[in-house]
Amino acid sequence: MTMNLRAVIDIGSNAIRFVVYDGAERAPTPIYNEKASISLGKAVGEHGLIPHDLVAEAMRALTRFAKLCDAMGVEQRMTIATAAVRDATNGPDFLSEARQIIPEIQLLTGDEEAVAGGHGILAEFPEANGVAADLGGGSLELIRLTNGILGDRISVPMGTMKLKAMPSISESLAKLTKDVPQTLRDPAETIFLIGGAWRAMAKFDHILSDHPLPLIANHRVKRDRLPELRTSALNDELLKSTRGIPQARLSTLADAITLAHAIANRFQTDHLLVTTSGIREGVLFGQLDDATKRLNPAIESIRHETQSHWRFQGFGDALFHWIRPLGLTNSTRSETLLHATCCFADTAWAIQPDFRPIHAARLALDGMWHGLLPEERIQIAFATFIACGGKAGWPDALDAYVSEDALKVARLWGLAIRLAKRLSAGVPEMLTKASIGQIERNVKLAYTDDQSSLHTASVERRLKALAQALDLDISVDD
Repeated sequence: MTMNLRAVIDIGSNAIRFVVYDGAERAPTPIYNEKASISLGKAVGEHGLIPHDLVAEAMRALTRFAKLCDAMGVEQRMTIATAAVRDATNGPDFLSEARQIIPEIQLLTGDEEAVAGGHGILAEFPEANGVAADLGGGSLELIRLTNGILGDRISVPMGTMKLKAMPSISESLAKLTKDVPQTLRDPAETIFLIGGAWRAMAKFDHILSDHPLPLIANHRVKRDRLPELRTSALNDELLKSTRGIPQARLSTLADAITLAHAIANRFQTDHLLVTTSGIREGVLFGQLDDATKRLNPAIESIRHETQSHWRFQGFGDALFHWIRPLGLTNSTRSETLLHATCCFADTAWAIQPDFRPIHAARLALDGMWHGLLPEERIQIAFATFIACGGKAGWPDALDAYVSEDALKVARLWGLAIRLAKRLSAGVPEMLTKASIGQIERNVKLAYTDDQSSLHTASVERRLKALAQALDLDISVDD
């Protein structure tokens, strides 16, 4: 198998992180993730410089990561350093020594760090509107996003390691961002939260609400939920019993929540979205050409990972184009979700039939797909469940997180896919032997010349099931 490996080494304030990506160029998938827990930012905050012992630890980590890149055959490598190295009085000496190991290390300015964070959001949401807020150990970056275009940005010394020393996080934010361009004062449609501290907040919210999805990717938090979360984060007994969040993150959790609330108030938004895409994904996105950037990240990531499971190549895309004339979508976004569902349709054929529906649905729910909101994952998974003949076993707890209308549409997608799978046996070319659409009060299936023998009782049953769900009759033109 040909791999397209890219690696990012991120010399941050809390840790040095090494992430290797494979997958589609437009939607890279992490296949290896390691961190060296070296708190450069804490040392710089206390001493103004990086002590010799931490310099030595950092060099060992960088040497290991460079050797791993060589062993894996990684060709595209990017190494960045951020606030801790930027602020350290011996930062230039640290970089000089580090570049003996990895020559291409780039020290990001605060402005460049904000741009990388903004690109991380555009990697997930190409048309994003709002403000991206990237919280690291040493700094906070804010950048305006307008229809997918990066705007004004600012970097301020409000990292997680500095928040505890602030008498008032809200007042400090106001003071440090007093003299900013107007676009960083105007209300924002959405606040996109980047960084491990806010991912911990999302995980904490998941735990407290007993959320049925295991992933926190693109988890939404309402502004009025934040005070309750902060109160819980100040409960020592509750924190001691919390599992799945590192202790270092729990210790800064209340401050991170307070800052998120202050930012939401500043930009007068009720919608905060915690992303798992950030500065590392942003530096990769920034290297892409414009045509690649315009590709849909959800489709690119899902197609890349599912096509190896299709019995016959090209089926997911052919299936989407076959179903479109039925008119089961009402927006560009819903077309994207239908296309994604079609890519999952033929991924579970090798699974024992009794387990096939839930297996395919779990793949849709749990995979590292790009640019999908939690409710969209659920809609796709339910459609996939129906497409695989699912009748029992669907996790009903998920239904509370998606609208009833979305589930009804998902059922229609699933029934249409189920019909197409029986008609074609998973062979893309077979879908050219018949067309489907809604004609007046009928779901019409029309066969091309001499192909009427494809219409069996089994095909007709699935056609009738789709028509019944649409409250229509059937028409077969052979």
